[in-house]
Amino acid sequence: MANIPPKPGDDLNKGTASLFTVLLAERCKQEAQQALKFEGARTFETSFQVLREVAAQGLMTDPSVINFMTGLENHLDTELLENTFDIK
Repeated sequence: MANIPPKPGDDLNKGTASLFTVLLAERCKQEAQQALKFEGARTFETSFQVLREVAAQGLMTDPSVINFMTGLENHLDTELLENTFDIK
């Protein structure tokens, strides 16, 4: 496994969270709103859970990788996403 120092790892999580936010709140806003409307509030959680499982089946079983990826959540602009999709 790669050993990613805290600062570069945090920078990676910030960049990934920013991309995630831009994709949902700007570039794919209409599609995301439709998914939310027809599939419900859990649609994003379910979609990304499936993506994560398929994309990293072996990788995501390593506790250090799971811990690192959890850092992504700390940088998501959840307020912007909640406001964009009217989620409370």
